Amino acid sequence: MRQFILDFPKQFKKGMEVAENADLGDLIARKNDFQNLIVCGMGGSALPGDIIKALPHFNLPVIVHRSYGLPREANEKSLIFISSYSGNTEEVIDSLNEAKKNNFNIIAFSKGGEIEKNCLRDKISHIKYFEEESGFQPRFALGEAFSAMMLTLSRFELLPHNPKSKLEELAEILSGKNKFLEEQGKEIAEKIFGKIVLVYAPHDLRCLSYIWKINFNETSKIPAFANSFPELNHNEINGFANIAEVAENKIIILNLQDKDSFERLNKRAKITSLLLQDYGIKTIDIEISGVNILDKIFSSIILSMWTSYYLALLYKTDPITVKVMEEFKAKLKDK
Repeated sequence: MRQFILDFPKQFKKGMEVAENADLGDLIARKNDFQNLIVCGMGGSALPGDIIKALPHFNLPVIVHRSYGLPREANEKSLIFISSYSGNTEEVIDSLNEAKKNNFNIIAFSKGGEIEKNCLRDKISHIKYFEEESGFQPRFALGEAFSAMMLTLSRFELLPHNPKSKLEELAEILSGKNKFLEEQGKEIAEKIFGKIVLVYAPHDLRCLSYIWKINFNETSKIPAFANSFPELNHNEINGFANIAEVAENKIIILNLQDKDSFERLNKRAKITSLLLQDYGIKTIDIEISGVNILDKIFSSIILSMWTSYYLALLYKTDPITVKVMEEFKAKLKDK
Protein backbone atom coordinates (compact mmCIF):
# COMPACT_ATOMS: atom_id res chain seq x y z
CA MET A 1 0.00 0.00 0.00
CA ARG A 2 2.86 2.38 0.68
CA GLN A 3 3.64 2.53 -3.04
CA PHE A 4 -0.01 3.23 -3.85
CA ILE A 5 0.13 6.31 -1.62
CA LEU A 6 3.47 7.46 -3.04
CA ASP A 7 1.97 7.14 -6.53
CA PHE A 8 -1.27 8.91 -5.65
CA PRO A 9 -0.34 12.22 -7.37
CA LYS A 10 0.06 10.35 -10.67
CA GLN A 11 -3.64 9.54 -10.66
CA PHE A 12 -4.68 13.01 -11.77
CA LYS A 13 -2.99 12.52 -15.12
CA LYS A 14 -4.69 9.14 -15.53
CA GLY A 15 -8.11 10.60 -14.82
CA MET A 16 -7.63 13.42 -17.29
CA GLU A 17 -6.42 10.99 -19.92
CA VAL A 18 -9.45 8.69 -19.70
CA ALA A 19 -11.93 11.58 -19.73
CA GLU A 20 -10.39 14.02 -22.19
CA ASN A 21 -11.40 12.19 -25.36
CA ALA A 22 -14.19 9.95 -24.06
CA ASP A 23 -17.25 9.71 -26.27
CA LEU A 24 -20.02 11.75 -24.65
CA GLY A 25 -22.43 11.19 -27.53
CA ASP A 26 -25.39 13.52 -27.89
CA LEU A 27 -24.98 14.77 -24.31
CA ILE A 28 -22.21 17.16 -25.31
CA ALA A 29 -24.77 19.27 -27.16
CA ARG A 30 -26.46 20.05 -23.85
CA LYS A 31 -23.76 22.41 -22.55
CA ASN A 32 -25.01 24.76 -19.84
CA ASP A 33 -28.40 23.04 -19.86
CA PHE A 34 -28.20 21.17 -16.55
CA GLN A 35 -29.88 22.13 -13.28
CA ASN A 36 -27.89 19.87 -10.97
CA LEU A 37 -25.18 17.24 -10.78
CA ILE A 38 -26.03 13.91 -9.16
CA VAL A 39 -23.17 11.56 -8.28
CA CYS A 40 -24.40 8.02 -7.54
CA GLY A 41 -21.78 5.94 -5.74
CA MET A 42 -20.90 3.97 -2.65
CA GLY A 43 -17.80 4.04 -0.45
CA GLY A 44 -14.74 5.52 -2.12
CA SER A 45 -16.57 5.86 -5.45
CA ALA A 46 -18.89 8.51 -3.99
CA LEU A 47 -16.09 10.68 -2.59
CA PRO A 48 -15.33 12.64 -5.80
CA GLY A 49 -18.87 14.01 -5.57
CA ASP A 50 -18.27 15.17 -2.00
CA ILE A 51 -15.10 16.98 -3.08
CA ILE A 52 -16.78 18.63 -6.08
CA LYS A 53 -19.54 19.79 -3.74
CA ALA A 54 -16.89 21.44 -1.51
CA LEU A 55 -15.33 23.47 -4.33
CA PRO A 56 -16.30 27.15 -4.09
CA HIS A 57 -16.00 27.71 -7.85
CA PHE A 58 -18.52 25.00 -8.82
CA ASN A 59 -21.93 26.61 -8.64
CA LEU A 60 -24.21 23.83 -9.88
CA PRO A 61 -26.07 22.09 -7.01
CA VAL A 62 -24.41 18.74 -6.25
CA ILE A 63 -26.29 15.77 -4.77
CA VAL A 64 -24.25 12.75 -3.69
CA HIS A 65 -26.52 9.69 -3.67
CA ARG A 66 -25.43 6.72 -1.57
CA SER A 67 -28.24 4.21 -1.98
CA TYR A 68 -30.39 2.35 -4.49
CA GLY A 69 -32.42 4.21 -7.10
CA LEU A 70 -32.15 7.97 -7.51
CA PRO A 71 -32.72 10.97 -5.24
CA ARG A 72 -35.96 12.89 -5.59
CA GLU A 73 -34.04 15.81 -7.18
CA ALA A 74 -33.28 13.72 -10.28
CA ASN A 75 -35.03 14.93 -13.42
CA GLU A 76 -34.55 15.40 -17.15
CA LYS A 77 -32.26 18.38 -16.50
CA SER A 78 -29.93 16.48 -14.16
CA LEU A 79 -26.45 15.38 -15.18
CA ILE A 80 -26.07 11.99 -13.53
CA PHE A 81 -22.65 10.49 -12.86
CA ILE A 82 -22.79 6.76 -12.20
CA SER A 83 -19.66 6.00 -10.17
CA SER A 84 -18.41 2.52 -9.28
CA TYR A 85 -14.71 1.73 -9.46
CA SER A 86 -15.32 -2.01 -9.86
CA GLY A 87 -18.36 -1.54 -12.04
CA ASN A 88 -20.22 -4.15 -10.03
CA THR A 89 -21.63 -2.21 -7.07
CA GLU A 90 -25.22 -3.38 -6.54
CA GLU A 91 -26.69 -0.07 -5.43
CA VAL A 92 -25.03 1.89 -8.24
CA ILE A 93 -26.19 -0.55 -10.91
CA ASP A 94 -29.72 0.02 -9.59
CA SER A 95 -29.19 3.79 -9.90
CA LEU A 96 -28.04 3.29 -13.47
CA ASN A 97 -31.12 1.22 -14.30
CA GLU A 98 -33.42 3.83 -12.76
CA ALA A 99 -31.76 6.68 -14.67
CA LYS A 100 -31.89 4.67 -17.89
CA LYS A 101 -35.60 3.86 -17.40
CA ASN A 102 -36.35 7.59 -17.12
CA ASN A 103 -34.15 8.49 -20.08
CA PHE A 104 -32.04 10.83 -17.93
CA ASN A 105 -28.59 12.22 -18.85
CA ILE A 106 -26.05 9.59 -17.79
CA ILE A 107 -22.28 9.30 -17.79
CA ALA A 108 -20.81 6.23 -16.09
CA PHE A 109 -17.34 5.88 -14.55
CA SER A 110 -15.81 2.46 -13.82
CA LYS A 111 -12.90 0.18 -14.67
CA GLY A 112 -15.33 -2.26 -16.31
CA GLY A 113 -17.75 -4.74 -14.77
CA GLU A 114 -21.50 -4.85 -15.27
CA ILE A 115 -21.72 -1.10 -15.58
CA GLU A 116 -19.45 -1.07 -18.63
CA LYS A 117 -21.41 -3.96 -20.17
CA ASN A 118 -24.71 -2.16 -19.63
CA CYS A 119 -23.36 1.08 -21.09
CA LEU A 120 -22.02 -0.64 -24.19
CA ARG A 121 -25.31 -2.46 -24.69
CA ASP A 122 -27.48 0.63 -24.21
CA LYS A 123 -25.15 3.17 -25.84
CA ILE A 124 -24.58 5.13 -22.63
CA SER A 125 -21.43 7.22 -22.26
CA HIS A 126 -18.84 5.35 -20.21
CA ILE A 127 -15.45 6.56 -18.98
CA LYS A 128 -13.19 3.62 -18.26
CA TYR A 129 -10.49 3.79 -15.61
CA PHE A 130 -7.06 2.26 -15.99
CA GLU A 131 -6.63 -1.31 -14.80
CA GLU A 132 -4.40 -1.32 -11.72
CA GLU A 133 -2.33 -4.03 -10.09
CA SER A 134 -3.76 -6.56 -7.68
CA GLY A 135 -4.79 -5.17 -4.30
CA PHE A 136 -5.72 -1.73 -5.58
CA GLN A 137 -8.84 -0.60 -3.72
CA PRO A 138 -11.48 1.95 -4.83
CA ARG A 139 -10.38 4.41 -2.12
CA PHE A 140 -6.92 4.53 -3.71
CA ALA A 141 -8.45 5.67 -7.03
CA LEU A 142 -9.91 8.90 -5.67
CA GLY A 143 -7.48 11.10 -7.60
CA GLU A 144 -8.22 9.41 -10.92
CA ALA A 145 -11.99 9.49 -10.38
CA PHE A 146 -11.99 13.13 -9.29
CA SER A 147 -9.90 14.37 -12.20
CA ALA A 148 -11.95 12.30 -14.67
CA MET A 149 -15.14 13.92 -13.39
CA MET A 150 -13.59 17.40 -13.42
CA LEU A 151 -12.45 17.03 -17.02
CA THR A 152 -15.89 15.79 -17.97
CA LEU A 153 -17.55 18.77 -16.30
CA SER A 154 -15.20 21.13 -18.12
CA ARG A 155 -16.22 19.61 -21.45
CA PHE A 156 -19.77 20.67 -20.61
CA GLU A 157 -18.47 24.17 -19.75
CA LEU A 158 -19.67 23.75 -16.17
CA LEU A 159 -16.40 25.03 -14.70
CA PRO A 160 -15.08 28.60 -14.89
CA HIS A 161 -11.83 27.35 -16.44
CA ASN A 162 -10.26 24.23 -17.88
CA PRO A 163 -8.98 22.32 -14.82
CA LYS A 164 -6.17 20.55 -16.67
CA SER A 165 -3.36 22.94 -15.74
CA LYS A 166 -4.63 23.16 -12.15
CA LEU A 167 -4.65 19.37 -11.80
CA GLU A 168 -1.18 19.07 -13.32
CA GLU A 169 0.07 21.70 -10.87
CA LEU A 170 -1.65 19.86 -8.03
CA ALA A 171 0.09 16.60 -8.92
CA GLU A 172 3.46 18.36 -8.81
CA ILE A 173 2.74 20.01 -5.45
CA LEU A 174 1.57 16.76 -3.85
CA SER A 175 4.57 14.83 -5.18
CA GLY A 176 6.87 17.37 -3.56
CA LYS A 177 5.29 17.11 -0.12
CA ASN A 178 4.35 13.41 -0.04
CA LYS A 179 7.35 12.28 2.00
CA PHE A 180 6.71 15.04 4.55
CA LEU A 181 3.06 13.94 4.81
CA GLU A 182 4.25 10.37 5.34
CA GLU A 183 6.34 11.39 8.35
CA GLN A 184 3.50 13.48 9.74
CA GLY A 185 1.04 10.60 9.30
CA LYS A 186 3.38 8.21 11.09
CA GLU A 187 3.60 10.58 14.08
CA ILE A 188 -0.18 10.97 14.27
CA ALA A 189 -0.68 7.19 14.08
CA GLU A 190 1.58 6.67 17.10
CA LYS A 191 -0.44 9.19 19.11
CA ILE A 192 -3.86 7.68 18.35
CA PHE A 193 -2.95 3.98 18.54
CA GLY A 194 -5.33 2.07 20.80
CA LYS A 195 -8.01 4.76 20.78
CA ILE A 196 -11.39 5.36 19.14
CA VAL A 197 -10.96 8.30 16.78
CA LEU A 198 -13.40 11.14 16.22
CA VAL A 199 -12.54 13.41 13.27
CA TYR A 200 -13.88 16.96 13.20
CA ALA A 201 -13.62 19.53 10.39
CA PRO A 202 -15.10 22.93 9.52
CA HIS A 203 -18.46 22.73 7.74
CA ASP A 204 -17.20 23.78 4.31
CA LEU A 205 -14.60 20.98 4.38
CA ARG A 206 -16.71 18.37 6.18
CA CYS A 207 -15.98 15.91 3.36
CA LEU A 208 -12.46 15.61 4.80
CA SER A 209 -13.57 14.38 8.20
CA TYR A 210 -15.61 11.69 6.44
CA ILE A 211 -12.69 10.66 4.21
CA TRP A 212 -10.40 10.35 7.26
CA LYS A 213 -13.08 8.20 8.90
CA ILE A 214 -13.34 5.94 5.85
CA ASN A 215 -9.58 5.41 5.73
CA PHE A 216 -9.47 4.50 9.42
CA ASN A 217 -12.32 2.03 8.86
CA GLU A 218 -10.97 0.37 5.72
CA THR A 219 -7.21 0.62 6.17
CA SER A 220 -6.70 0.54 9.96
CA LYS A 221 -9.79 -1.64 10.66
CA ILE A 222 -10.95 0.46 13.61
CA PRO A 223 -14.22 2.26 14.34
CA ALA A 224 -13.98 5.98 13.65
CA PHE A 225 -16.54 8.76 13.48
CA ALA A 226 -16.84 12.08 11.67
CA ASN A 227 -18.60 15.37 12.34
CA SER A 228 -18.21 19.06 11.58
CA PHE A 229 -18.37 22.50 13.14
CA PRO A 230 -20.68 24.18 14.00
CA GLU A 231 -23.26 21.34 13.97
CA LEU A 232 -21.44 19.18 16.51
CA ASN A 233 -21.62 22.03 19.05
CA HIS A 234 -25.41 21.69 18.99
CA ASN A 235 -25.55 17.99 19.88
CA GLU A 236 -22.43 15.80 19.91
CA ILE A 237 -20.48 17.92 22.38
CA ASN A 238 -23.12 17.20 25.02
CA GLY A 239 -22.60 13.46 24.58
CA PHE A 240 -19.34 13.60 26.55
CA ALA A 241 -20.92 14.76 29.79
CA ASN A 242 -21.33 11.33 31.41
CA ILE A 243 -18.39 9.38 30.01
CA ALA A 244 -15.35 11.05 31.58
CA GLU A 245 -14.36 7.94 33.54
CA VAL A 246 -14.77 5.43 30.70
CA ALA A 247 -13.53 7.69 27.90
CA GLU A 248 -10.25 8.86 29.37
CA ASN A 249 -7.36 7.67 27.20
CA LYS A 250 -9.81 5.71 25.02
CA ILE A 251 -11.24 8.43 22.78
CA ILE A 252 -9.23 11.02 20.87
CA ILE A 253 -10.32 13.82 18.56
CA LEU A 254 -8.50 14.82 15.41
CA ASN A 255 -9.44 18.43 14.80
CA LEU A 256 -8.85 19.38 11.16
CA GLN A 257 -8.39 23.14 11.15
CA ASP A 258 -8.25 25.58 8.25
CA LYS A 259 -6.94 29.01 9.24
CA ASP A 260 -8.85 30.47 6.27
CA SER A 261 -12.20 29.19 7.52
CA PHE A 262 -14.81 31.50 9.01
CA GLU A 263 -13.30 32.94 12.20
CA ARG A 264 -16.15 31.76 14.42
CA LEU A 265 -15.63 28.15 13.28
CA ASN A 266 -12.01 28.19 14.42
CA LYS A 267 -13.05 29.78 17.72
CA ARG A 268 -15.62 27.00 18.22
CA ALA A 269 -12.96 24.35 17.55
CA LYS A 270 -10.58 25.87 20.10
CA ILE A 271 -13.23 26.18 22.81
CA THR A 272 -14.44 22.63 22.13
CA SER A 273 -10.92 21.24 22.62
CA LEU A 274 -10.44 23.09 25.90
CA LEU A 275 -13.86 22.10 27.20
CA LEU A 276 -13.49 18.41 26.40
CA GLN A 277 -10.18 18.20 28.24
CA ASP A 278 -12.24 18.37 31.45
CA TYR A 279 -14.00 15.19 30.35
CA GLY A 280 -10.84 13.26 29.66
CA ILE A 281 -10.93 13.75 25.87
CA LYS A 282 -7.69 14.80 24.20
CA THR A 283 -7.55 16.66 20.89
CA ILE A 284 -4.86 16.74 18.22
CA ASP A 285 -5.05 19.81 15.98
CA ILE A 286 -4.16 19.10 12.36
CA GLU A 287 -3.81 22.03 10.00
CA ILE A 288 -5.48 21.83 6.60
CA SER A 289 -2.83 23.68 4.63
CA GLY A 290 -2.12 24.34 0.98
CA VAL A 291 -1.67 27.01 -1.67
CA ASN A 292 -5.26 26.60 -2.90
CA ILE A 293 -8.42 24.65 -2.12
CA LEU A 294 -7.42 21.57 -4.14
CA ASP A 295 -4.02 21.43 -2.46
CA LYS A 296 -5.68 21.71 0.94
CA ILE A 297 -8.18 18.95 0.24
CA PHE A 298 -5.83 16.43 -1.31
CA SER A 299 -2.94 17.10 1.08
CA SER A 300 -5.30 16.25 3.91
CA ILE A 301 -6.52 13.16 2.06
CA ILE A 302 -2.99 11.88 1.52
CA LEU A 303 -2.18 12.60 5.17
CA SER A 304 -5.21 10.53 6.16
CA MET A 305 -3.93 7.69 3.97
CA TRP A 306 -0.50 7.75 5.61
CA THR A 307 -1.98 7.98 9.12
CA SER A 308 -4.35 5.05 8.56
CA TYR A 309 -1.59 3.04 6.87
CA TYR A 310 0.87 3.40 9.77
CA LEU A 311 -1.93 2.82 12.26
CA ALA A 312 -2.70 -0.47 10.48
CA LEU A 313 0.96 -1.48 10.88
CA LEU A 314 0.80 -0.69 14.60
CA TYR A 315 -2.26 -2.94 14.87
CA LYS A 316 -0.40 -5.58 12.83
CA THR A 317 -3.25 -5.74 10.33
CA ASP A 318 -3.20 -5.85 6.53
CA PRO A 319 -3.86 -2.26 5.37
CA ILE A 320 -5.17 -3.28 1.94
CA THR A 321 -7.67 -6.08 2.32
CA VAL A 322 -11.25 -5.47 3.50
CA LYS A 323 -12.05 -8.94 4.82
CA VAL A 324 -15.22 -8.11 6.77
CA MET A 325 -16.70 -6.22 3.82
CA GLU A 326 -15.99 -9.14 1.51
CA GLU A 327 -17.58 -11.55 3.98
CA PHE A 328 -20.66 -9.32 4.11
CA LYS A 329 -20.93 -9.19 0.32
CA ALA A 330 -20.67 -12.97 0.11
CA LYS A 331 -23.46 -13.43 2.67
CA LEU A 332 -25.61 -10.85 0.92
CA LYS A 333 -25.15 -12.68 -2.35
CA ASP A 334 -26.29 -15.96 -0.78
CA LYS A 335 -29.59 -14.55 0.43
